[in-house]
Amino acid sequence: MAKKAKTTKINPEEALQFLEDMRTLMRDKDELTVPVNVRIPANILRALKAKAKNDGKKYQSLMIDYLRRGLRDR
Repeated sequence: MAKKAKTTKINPEEALQFLEDMRTLMRDKDELTVPVNVRIPANILRALKAKAKNDGKKYQSLMIDYLRRGLRDR
């Protein structure tokens, strides 16, 4: 039996911010970067760094590209 997804209600201000962020994302116009801490499995990070090096990119830029594509495809 499949688990039922938990739904969370958002307030109107959060909804508007989300829509604005998605609109900006679709135009490829980014705001300034913000530092974040995220835990990533070591094997995924190694693969990401290797792919970035092979592509002549910085791994954080490649990660941002993947995140952007993932958000667009949803």
